[in-house]
This record gives sequence, structure tokens and C-alpha cells, in this order.
Amino acid sequence: MKNTGPLASLERNEVRVLLVAARIIIRLGLRAALASTEGIVICGEAGTLADATREIMTSRPDAAIAGLHLPDGTGIDACRALHAQHASLRILVLVEAAAPGDLIGYLAAGAAGIVRETDNPESIADAIRRAARGEPVIPPTVMSAVLEWMQQGILPTQALPVDLLSNQKRKMLPLLAAGLSNHEIAASLYLSPNTVRAYTSEIYHALGLKRRAEVSAYLARIYDGR
Repeated sequence: MKNTGPLASLERNEVRVLLVAARIIIRLGLRAALASTEGIVICGEAGTLADATREIMTSRPDAAIAGLHLPDGTGIDACRALHAQHASLRILVLVEAAAPGDLIGYLAAGAAGIVRETDNPESIADAIRRAARGEPVIPPTVMSAVLEWMQQGILPTQALPVDLLSNQKRKMLPLLAAGLSNHEIAASLYLSPNTVRAYTSEIYHALGLKRRAEVSAYLARIYDGR
């Protein structure tokens, strides 16, 4: 059976990328920045969400870079629609800056992570390759902001009762939502992988969840409703 998952592009030694942005100058800039990058092929582009969903059917991209402000939808709308149409598509949201709550919303909508408008071509190319390998793509400074956001207790306590989750487990939530492995979470929070594994099971049980993808959706519901 033909592999159409995140590793399919690596087997071909190339990553096919769809550019989705309302402004043509942004698409041209991304195309120019990645033109000479080995192993990355710009297979199509679209200026609207409707065009992007049609383009997926013909260009069959492995990854997409999607802008936030499309004529017919937001970046989150784009993530949801593209992910629903092509579940294995690795979507990177192009942002000027990323607030922690926004990042959780993107992840919940199916994004693999973000790239920033100020990133250099090498950083964008690296983000595309990491996304194609199935890795979450979240800059360390943004992840630090997410952790601080969680530590400050911005999520409403009535939606996330302290009697269910300890402060340490609350810190784990955005990391689980981002798809980090147990070893990556352990390194970020100075815990052992076994402790992270145990905490993860306790979090799932307390919140009625089964997998990491459900954590991002759970946090997005809290964020949207606060």
C-alpha cells in the first residue's frame, strides 16, 4: 500500500508545499525564499480557502503554509478545512506573532505548528522538514510563553478544577497539546519520562480524554469560552 502519511515525502526525498495567503506578495516572497532550497518543492498556491481546498486535490501537497487572514476564512478556519480534506497534510500557520491561546487554537484546528513572518529562509525550510517528519513546530520562545501563560492560571479554574489537576500537570497540558513526546516534556519540565507517562495517564483520566490530540481540542474549548 502506498504511504501517504507524514513520512511519505521523506521517502521521495522531497516535501511538496502548498502556499496559502491572501496577499500575492507574501506568496511570492515565500516562493522566492524557498526556491533554491534542496528537497522542498512549491507545488501550488492559493489566495483563498476555497482555492486552497481545490488545489489540494490537484497538487497533493505534503505540507502547507497558511496565512491568518484569508478573504473567506481565518487561519484557524484554514487549518480545520485543509485538515478535514487531507488528514495527513502538515499545516504551518504563518503569523506575525503568536499569543499562547492562539497557538493552542491552531493546534486544536489541526496545525503542526507555526512559522513567523520574520523567520529567515533556513528557519522556514527547517520548519517544513520537521513538520513533514511528523514533529511539532513551535519556536522555543513561543513555548516558553505558553508555559508562562499556563503558570499564571489564565485558564478559568471552574473549567479546569485544581482538585483534578496539580500545577505540574497543568504545565504539561500545552506540551501534550503540541504533540511533544514524553522525553521532550520531561526535558522541558525537569521530570523523569516515567513521571511524565504517569502524569499523562492521570490527566487523561481526570479530564475524560484518550490522546494528545484531544488535549489541544480541550484547551481550545476553554480558551474560546473564557
